[in-house]
Amino acid sequence: MKNIINILLTILTITFSSCNLITDFKFDDRSNYLADQTMFDYLKLNKDPSLSIFYQAAIHSGFEAELTNGTLETVLIPNNSAFITLLKEAGCKRIF
Repeated sequence: MKNIINILLTILTITFSSCNLITDFKFDDRSNYLADQTMFDYLKLNKDPSLSIFYQAAIHSGFEAELTNGTLETVLIPNNSAFITLLKEAGCKRIF
């Protein structure tokens, strides 16, 4: 009898405490979740550390203005590994 009461209490607890798990959690289901950010904002937040050399180069070269002007453009950004390989092949010891 005691086991049956414990099982029923467990079932009731689970049922009433988790009735809206999916609806209680707010998903970001926007297909354009980056629409409120410029490319420069994204790079500045360092969400992808493999793009840090491009970010520093954009600041140093003045390309920051192109990345913050609000127009929709496709930017192909080489990662840090590609930059390092290119610079080594070009014989550069440092870039800044």
